[in-house]
Amino acid sequence: MKPDSSERQHTAEAANVLEVKDLSAVISNSAASARRIEKLCMALKPGTLSTMIGPSGVGKTSLCLALMGWLRPNVRIVSGEVLFGTRPLLQMHQRQKQALWGREILYIPQSSATALAAPRNVVGQISEFAGDTAQERSERRKLLQAAFQRLEIPGFDEDRYPHQYSGGQLQRILISTVFCATPRLIILDEPTTALHPDLKTSVIEAIKARVREIGAAALVISHELPFFAEFSDQTIDLSASVPPAVKPRSVRPAAPLVGESRAAFKPQPMLTEPPRLAVGGLCIKAPSGRPLVRNVAFQVRPGACLGIVGPSGAGKTTILRSLLGQHGDAKGTIEVDGQRIPLHHSRRTVEQKRQLEYVPQSVKLHLNPALSVDYLIRRRLRQAGHDHSIDAVVDALEKVLLPADYRSKRSAELSGGECQRLGIALALASHPALLLLDEVTASLDPVNANVVADILDRHRASGSMAMLLVSHQPEIVARLASDVLELRDGQVVHPVRDNHAPSASREDVAGSVIYRESEPRQCVL
Repeated sequence: MKPDSSERQHTAEAANVLEVKDLSAVISNSAASARRIEKLCMALKPGTLSTMIGPSGVGKTSLCLALMGWLRPNVRIVSGEVLFGTRPLLQMHQRQKQALWGREILYIPQSSATALAAPRNVVGQISEFAGDTAQERSERRKLLQAAFQRLEIPGFDEDRYPHQYSGGQLQRILISTVFCATPRLIILDEPTTALHPDLKTSVIEAIKARVREIGAAALVISHELPFFAEFSDQTIDLSASVPPAVKPRSVRPAAPLVGESRAAFKPQPMLTEPPRLAVGGLCIKAPSGRPLVRNVAFQVRPGACLGIVGPSGAGKTTILRSLLGQHGDAKGTIEVDGQRIPLHHSRRTVEQKRQLEYVPQSVKLHLNPALSVDYLIRRRLRQAGHDHSIDAVVDALEKVLLPADYRSKRSAELSGGECQRLGIALALASHPALLLLDEVTASLDPVNANVVADILDRHRASGSMAMLLVSHQPEIVARLASDVLELRDGQVVHPVRDNHAPSASREDVAGSVIYRESEPRQCVL
């Protein structure tokens, strides 16, 4: 006997892992910045990978958390239906929703800082689930070890802590949990922002193979549509569900990052000008004795930007941390404006600490969400001994293309791109000699990344400040860097020339960021 039409329709609906029907929601951090999503419809089928795109600040992460039953305080569902299989997720009790998290619904956040506890070793905290038996814990540990090998993550048996991994390695560690469970729905928030370009393809291919293997549905939140278009079974443009009147405020356009007409680097500072930063014989070891950085030396002159590139775990962020004095056992010398400074921050004077300012990949994680922009900038200006009047705050905002009325906003009300610009404003308020930039555009959509790059480029060119840029994005390195220091396994592969002349064209720089990690490369030290 053949099923009737109603039975066939029910079977087809049940075949979807997640189905969203005419969902309308309001995402608001304040009355002035409320964003409305209207009549969103989508269906995620087993064994498929879908990509959700949209401009920074449109509400992608907040909405996806709501779809798994985690409503942030600033999110309100107005109407619509969300079915997880055949279960109406929005109508479920909160305890029922929480029972799904980590087992049937797996969320991989963009930042490891929101998922990994600093005082616990990495393997221990991601291989243990509440309520597991000893046998289940042992089996999951074996699965995790295989996932570490599959994703090329080192140190499984070394009892490492989060701070002992690079940003790209931490991102892969979070992704490894996909291979230790059998969820029905996997939500990955910007899973490739900290990865070396050559690793992105292999990681996404591994995720897609795992999704097909267990019959799950994967939803990726990303700004990298050109990359994910090749792997996605469908693309969901969230901005299509946002009424035009309330779409995120557009930022002032900047010159394209890719395909620039300039074929060479920016003009270098005169050789006679003393370097802003001089690093010599820098060596850093892990607590286990494993070398992290080996005999690295370089100089950065005023108005120049040195790009540091290389695969994940090469030692790029370790160098930035050492410059900030976070590696007390480091060996070598660090000189700023010809003055040697202590290797550990506890031995540095207040003035020496202010000479180096750091802008991380995600500024938002480092800000108190309850504090206003006005308070944050005034405090930084006051600490640096500068004028902290309203005019000074407005001037600081204008330098990073933020309007004056943002003074009254809290940092929680800003989008990712706006937070990055605020982070730059806070760093510039100290008038530093050196600006340390760690993947500052990796988590931004192309428009906001373009604006941030343009802001940094203008400040580098107009002042005596020097910059050190760590990035996996070849277009950003080509846009900003005066020269490139390439690392592999903590050693310099492509050194800066002694005469500080341009060592390669922009095309060569872009190419050097995307070399194959398996390809042998001769060291030219």
